[in-house]
Amino acid sequence: MPNQPVERASVVLHTDSFNFRAVVQAACAQINEQDSVNSIAIRFYLYGLQEGMVPYLWVPCLRLLILELEYMKEIMAITNARMKAIFEMLMNSENGGIPGVLRIDSGKPGPILGVTACTHGNEPSGLAVFDYLLNTLDIYSTLQRGTLYLVLNNIKATEKFFTAKTREEVSQARYTDVNMNRLPKNVLALKNDRRYEIQRVQDLLSIWRQFTVGLDIHSTTVPTDPMFISRGGKFNLIEDLVRGFPIERLISNIDDVMRTAPTFSFYGSDKQDVPVFAIEAGQHTEPASSQRAIECAIALLQNLKMIPGISTSVVGEYKEYCIEEVVTFPDDSFDFVSNFKTYDVIYEGQVIARSIDGEEIVAPFDGHLILPTSKRGKEKDISEEVAFVSRPMQIRKISTEQLRINKA
Repeated sequence: MPNQPVERASVVLHTDSFNFRAVVQAACAQINEQDSVNSIAIRFYLYGLQEGMVPYLWVPCLRLLILELEYMKEIMAITNARMKAIFEMLMNSENGGIPGVLRIDSGKPGPILGVTACTHGNEPSGLAVFDYLLNTLDIYSTLQRGTLYLVLNNIKATEKFFTAKTREEVSQARYTDVNMNRLPKNVLALKNDRRYEIQRVQDLLSIWRQFTVGLDIHSTTVPTDPMFISRGGKFNLIEDLVRGFPIERLISNIDDVMRTAPTFSFYGSDKQDVPVFAIEAGQHTEPASSQRAIECAIALLQNLKMIPGISTSVVGEYKEYCIEEVVTFPDDSFDFVSNFKTYDVIYEGQVIARSIDGEEIVAPFDGHLILPTSKRGKEKDISEEVAFVSRPMQIRKISTEQLRINKA
């Protein structure tokens, strides 16, 4: 091969250091729903041979390539025509001149429930909820009291998600300028700030403030047991509302220790006395995550008596993780010393992260790591928390009376 990189069909091959990422990204950018993973892999394998690439380099490359293409096939499965249609419908809806907002009024007094989706553009479970409510449940005719707001929080980031062709582009579709779930605490006072998410928050505030109940739907990058997240430590505000949710893990107090403001902190009145919570429904690409999010939304509507029916799923107790600390990295030379997963047990003084110079970060107390970043090196975002630390898990039992009501 020549000494300079050869570019053909957007594929870059290097003689001294084989550029795996360039090949993989180029492959993914060219696939469509009709292509098979194997056919694309073979195509690029033959291209490499044609250019004189040393064959042994293609063994690890093909493995990486196939994994990447399989991931993008999963993305294609959840960004199908139906999901794209519901996204475009919500994007083109508006209320009070604010795009991405659909208001459904029963005409009868009752709660004002806000269900928000795509706070992060690459988390599509909320769109599945909107699709179910509008096209399967026919919420316009079944809503029996109150008002329902369906809000597409981050339109631009979700647009990026639907046009993503590579894993990197999917990751970049999380937000446009600012992580919408890690907002500056003075976001409402920022005037003439042109960053998209800042403007979007300021535009949506008048909608969010109307909520008397709020649910923000999320999913996770890596496989994680689903959880719901109460605002502050006020589980008592939502205890009756989450009956029937197929989720057994509760995260509390997370917004009180965050150095930034999560989106749901602006829902309802500014007195923080409105029942507001979020769910992490599971991994982004798992079909079960969308189904779980739908079940949660239906149970919530039933518990509020906004639609007919009584939720039948019963969780007798919750595993509660009370967040008391955050983990941040001083610079990107730090990484976790292990591939920690959410809920992993850690012990006071245990080394959990280390810099390339040997500087260590240790666990502040016995407990659990919650939502640790899975990214390493320069790929991770150190501008925000890289993990949260909870006290040891506690069992929160549901009262017998609540269980009796739920079974009735």
